[in-house]
Amino acid sequence: MAEAKIIPDDLLRQIIGVGQVDVLLGLATSDHASTVGPLVTAARAGLQSAFSRLRVALLQVDQVSADGSQEAVLHAWMPRDAGARAGLRTTHYLCAATDHVSDGDVARLMLAAGDLLQARAIVVLDADVEPEGPGEVASLISHVWTDGADLVAPVYVRGAADGLLVTQIVRPLTGAVFSRRLAEPLIPAFACSGRFASHCTQAAWSTSHEQRATSYWVATEALAGAFDVRQHAFGPRRVHKRRPTRTLQDLFGTVLTSAFSCIESHAGTWLARGDAADLPCAPEVGQADGPPVAEEVPGLLQSFADDIRNLETILRSILAPATLAAVQAASLDPAGARYPDALWADTLTDFLAAFHHGVMRRDHITQALLPLYRARSGAFLHERANEPDVPVQAALDALAACVERGRPRLVERWTHQHEVQHG
Repeated sequence: MAEAKIIPDDLLRQIIGVGQVDVLLGLATSDHASTVGPLVTAARAGLQSAFSRLRVALLQVDQVSADGSQEAVLHAWMPRDAGARAGLRTTHYLCAATDHVSDGDVARLMLAAGDLLQARAIVVLDADVEPEGPGEVASLISHVWTDGADLVAPVYVRGAADGLLVTQIVRPLTGAVFSRRLAEPLIPAFACSGRFASHCTQAAWSTSHEQRATSYWVATEALAGAFDVRQHAFGPRRVHKRRPTRTLQDLFGTVLTSAFSCIESHAGTWLARGDAADLPCAPEVGQADGPPVAEEVPGLLQSFADDIRNLETILRSILAPATLAAVQAASLDPAGARYPDALWADTLTDFLAAFHHGVMRRDHITQALLPLYRARSGAFLHERANEPDVPVQAALDALAACVERGRPRLVERWTHQHEVQHG
């Protein structure tokens, strides 16, 4: 997708043909033909049951699928039998075929399309998850359509080993920085108002490609602005088993660069804020499916000491002296599984500040955090992997609170660059 053009010409022609809708559903696919049908069917059923008089369109952004994903979505959304078609006032199908683009750019395209269609509510679906049922989409729309929310993010019950990049880094940092606790700041699925979509369409012109590498930029636009942000609990996030398309190193660098860049772009807003507060969430969060099996724990921990020794010169430019000394001590712990919350909070603060101050190439900074993240994840799983859901959630909440308590240190490190250590 060309940088100077958010909406491709073919999609623009389709939008003009549709005119105006009340609700736009957005769905990104990439070889999802075998799994996407139930999700689309459930979304349609939810609209039929709760919002049957609304004008609705589904926009599929298909990234070079070769398995018939477009046909699978169209068949589920516009079934041929008249009985299945009945119940919605008008139903439209739009499709944009693109080369591989980032999650953030896909979200930008969907929000811009919703803005042009003058939709009052836009719902972005996640093609990688199994649908909970027809009520999922209806619940998201209701928060916007009925209650006036601007952004509705999901809350998923996560086991100890589920979504570690979110629970160990992005979630606690988001609460500490923006003073608003958002459980899923990468918002794999969400609903938003037309007002917020219009804001994002304009704001996207000033965001960098690095920021838009993930949908985190959408969340931060809401958290930094005067928008009504809410959450809705959907229980466990059951992801379809698919072949991994990216390595951990690649994914880690993408997510961290996006998150750090978005935080930096909104510094003028968040630096003036106070303590973190919970965002509204309905209904109550449920239970996860059960304790996960943490088979990766030994691999996450075994190279910690070697990694710290190999990275010592780089870490001296990033970490405060006390933080580095504590990390070195943790890496040599005979027990081999110690990376306390307070130390991890200081580590995140120092890396974020180093990224802001540009102490070295930014990709080198984010990649230097990867072995420390692996060690922290291994230590967390070593302690929590076989625990039931409730204590795991309590431990994740405790980590987030610890990072939030370190906010004054973050502000100080952000505004004053520390001197580089010399060995």
